[in-house]
Amino acid sequence: MNWKRGLKRIVSVLAIVAAVACGLIAARLPVARHRQAQNSIASSQRNWQEISRLEEELAKAEEMQQTSGKISKSYQKFIEWIKERTGKSQTTDDPNQALTPAISESKRALENERKKYEALENERKKSFWYNLSTAELTGMVILYGLGGVVAGYLGAWAVLWYGGSIILVFIHWLALGFCEDEPANKPKKISKR
Repeated sequence: MNWKRGLKRIVSVLAIVAAVACGLIAARLPVARHRQAQNSIASSQRNWQEISRLEEELAKAEEMQQTSGKISKSYQKFIEWIKERTGKSQTTDDPNQALTPAISESKRALENERKKYEALENERKKSFWYNLSTAELTGMVILYGLGGVVAGYLGAWAVLWYGGSIILVFIHWLALGFCEDEPANKPKKISKR
């Protein structure tokens, strides 16, 4: 049958295209997961540095409060940051009166933040995707790519071959199903006279 040969050619080409596309997409997955783990650690380290900087400002503010009893502008910004993080606001209008409770509240908030980021960073550093070496990542990319190629090729063949066959049989049934004529390849009987 000629239609099967044509369908086979079309399916072969489309299966190869699907295999290449699936292979490229699958090979991209381990690289994306590894990058995501790396970026997560980098973000955690930036947060860690921010907490360290805020702790230094808190120590300076405590020292300034003990020596002069006044608040610097940088510490006022720090108190605003604490308000945003904790959702609590100062009860007095004069920041000098609220300095001691603000310092203790700031210490608690920073300690909680530090514990949270320590636990998160330890968890992330133990993750499978973060600890992959270059050779392991290359191996994962190759395996994922080959798996994607095989899955794409077989999936395309299954879907296109069976789907195309069903469509062609349906068209054949529509075209010949309503005709009462005899098929053209059947020989006619010649009657003897």
